[in-house]
Amino acid sequence: MLLFVILLIAVIIAFFAMLTFIRTAKAAVIMLGILMGGLAFLRVLGPKLIAIINMMVQFVQVGGLAALTGSDPGKGLSEAFTKLKQAPAPIDPKDPVLFYLLMIYIFVAIGIAIGSAKSFRLQGKYSYSGLLLGLVIGYLVAAYTIAVIFPESAILPLPISGIVPQAQTAAAAATSGPAISVKFLEFLGNLSSNPSAHFIIAGLIVVFIFMAARLSAKKG
Repeated sequence: MLLFVILLIAVIIAFFAMLTFIRTAKAAVIMLGILMGGLAFLRVLGPKLIAIINMMVQFVQVGGLAALTGSDPGKGLSEAFTKLKQAPAPIDPKDPVLFYLLMIYIFVAIGIAIGSAKSFRLQGKYSYSGLLLGLVIGYLVAAYTIAVIFPESAILPLPISGIVPQAQTAAAAATSGPAISVKFLEFLGNLSSNPSAHFIIAGLIVVFIFMAARLSAKKG
């Protein structure tokens, strides 16, 4: 499992590095700014956002919209609000990590869409400063993705805590052992002595070079 997590982290970081490699540094800064702003927003206002979304969905579920267009809106709304407390919440406030991860992907998609505007198109072939920023973006996306989907193998520190519940990170630490960094170093040692891992890494490098060559041909 840990080998798969390492490969997944490498793929995510490589994807964003290649994505920003062919864009301007300004576009990469905007993408990073939107992502960091989104993470801060979830950290501070995430619970309130969940409460608002739950209330809106529950209001529709209990017939609130139908009551507004009915013959007696006052009575209909009164009955709807009575049923509102009993309606199931679509997002569990006690376990919102999947919702937060979805929101992170939405922030990333918004950043990519804005960064793809004509005003941010690269004049030259590549942007090495954009590549560096892409590595940071890829790290952020990979860190939260692994922390939510594979908490027992969460080896990347989270730059903004509080988005993934403390109980989950504690469980991950207990599962992975007394020190994740020590386990990670031991894993790297075992990986270096595994012949099959060499072929996997070499294959990823070949794919990366092939993608860069294709992008170079398109730019040329």
